[in-house]
Amino acid sequence: IGLTLYKQLKNDYKINLSVTDLSRDALQICRKNMEENGIPYVEYIGNTLEPIIKKNKKFDIVVTNPPYIASNEKIENMVVNNEPKMALFSGPTGYEIYEMLIKQLNVVLKDECFVGFEHADKQGKTITNLIKEKFHNVEIWTSNDLFGRERNTFFTNVRKNDYK
Repeated sequence: IGLTLYKQLKNDYKINLSVTDLSRDALQICRKNMEENGIPYVEYIGNTLEPIIKKNKKFDIVVTNPPYIASNEKIENMVVNNEPKMALFSGPTGYEIYEMLIKQLNVVLKDECFVGFEHADKQGKTITNLIKEKFHNVEIWTSNDLFGRERNTFFTNVRKNDYK
């Protein structure tokens, strides 16, 4: 996600890109992709935003594709056999990582912010409610993937007429 955003926005904005993951293997793949594309970034190993919080970093934008599958949910063998379980399963409900991330966001977001979550196609309403519990006066919306499934939830506290 970070690589794509950097490539899309680098000509219009000054971007300081940071990535975090619990998996050293995932960070190694990320490192290879970033280096091949000449993208400067800082990497952190750790769970959710914890390594960012420890470094007292603040961000304008946070985007994430965390594990979002409930541990008892049945998914295709092709997916289970080709992805690390830690990248797929969040816990008993599938919302555990979102609950943790949303609590942590208050610590890492700058005053004007944008946040994006990727999630399963039936999780948007619950994630919206989790956001509403912690953040007030934000605009929240969802968007569909290429197959028309609701797969992303976003929020910002910057209003359209506030853009420069």
